[in-house]
Amino acid sequence: MAAARGRPGSMTPCSGAGADDFLGTDRLFKRSLEQHNRYQDVGAAGLSGDWAAEPIALFGRNSLSGTFDTFKEAVLRRGEFKDEVKQQPGSETVVQVVANDKFAIGYSGIGFLTEGVRAVPLAAPQNRKCYDPSAESAYSGDYPLARYLRLYLNKKPDQPVDPLIADFIRFVLSKDGQLLAIKSGFYPVPNATRLLKSLGISGDAS
Repeated sequence: MAAARGRPGSMTPCSGAGADDFLGTDRLFKRSLEQHNRYQDVGAAGLSGDWAAEPIALFGRNSLSGTFDTFKEAVLRRGEFKDEVKQQPGSETVVQVVANDKFAIGYSGIGFLTEGVRAVPLAAPQNRKCYDPSAESAYSGDYPLARYLRLYLNKKPDQPVDPLIADFIRFVLSKDGQLLAIKSGFYPVPNATRLLKSLGISGDAS
């Protein structure tokens, strides 16, 4: 995952072509006494026939990933993943294996989305309205699994940013830097110039 401060990405439960919306993402992945191992068990919208009775193939990141930690905190509420969740070493691998199994669902960074999978609209627990993982819904917070990818600086609070680090941050927040983020499938930083000023770095994000 690219490391740019303030750039929202989305961890996107993505299903193979043909699957429909999911509202019970926690029930899909969370270990519990109840078994939710088929599509009909989790209230998948609009599914019938063979789809409803099919077992769900679950894929996710391994425990070394920040994506894993964020998904666990936001969706599982610090619960544990099911043993059936097959952990993968990278988001790209998650998307690849989901794309090869039409009954699979997984989560990854939005930058790894391909034509072989569908990004599933989600609803927060208190809101039954589903939102696509678009830039607009990520910025507004309507998409419940949007998060910021942050760039951390090692500096004393009362000291200015090192000139070399400042130059790097200017590039990250510049038009060229943000275009690289967009080309990688992520969303750009809004109000980049204001962000520079908040860091005490002169110049604008142009």
